[in-house]
Amino acid sequence: DAPRAGPTVNSMECHGLQQEKDLSKLRSVSVDLNVDPSLQIDIPDALSERDKIKFTVHTKTTLPTFQSPEFSVTRQHEDFVWLHDTLIETTDYAGLIIPPAPTKPDFDGPREKMPKLGDGEGSMTKEEFAKMKQELEAEYLAVFKKTLSSHEVFLQRLSSHPVLSKDRNFHFFLEYDQDRSVRRKKYQRDVHWLFQKCGEKC
Repeated sequence: DAPRAGPTVNSMECHGLQQEKDLSKLRSVSVDLNVDPSLQIDIPDALSERDKIKFTVHTKTTLPTFQSPEFSVTRQHEDFVWLHDTLIETTDYAGLIIPPAPTKPDFDGPREKMPKLGDGEGSMTKEEFAKMKQELEAEYLAVFKKTLSSHEVFLQRLSSHPVLSKDRNFHFFLEYDQDRSVRRKKYQRDVHWLFQKCGEKC
């Protein structure tokens, strides 16, 4: 795959005994991220804004439970955490292993080095400054790509799971395109409204 373009520094911001194997099979489902073409999810783009990253979540599906076969929404890290926690709290999934939540974006390392880059501009040679800037950009880009990947893999694990892929909150997360920067209580009301609206279709 071609490497995804990320922001520059100037835009700052995953054999035991046979009995154990059998038990494991009962509690979890082996996930192949390429196994189900009916629900394909990727994160083709993300925008860094200070401490937050806005992820573009793109979905292609042939499932009739969705309103359209292809769509994209914008989500922040907190939305992924909400989805993960909701799945954990669902009693029907008590016997399942829920994929871990994606890691929180952490740009403290590159950010702490930014003042040094600015302070050193006058005392460094042009080559030294360019090298330091390049290293800082590479460090930031590595964090950005790692963050992007962990969020994408989380969604792909859910979409490949025969049970979790059908979860209504998961579908809502993927499809609802209104402003998500609202209280959780409001978000839950919206989930209820959405599935009332498409009740016959779902």
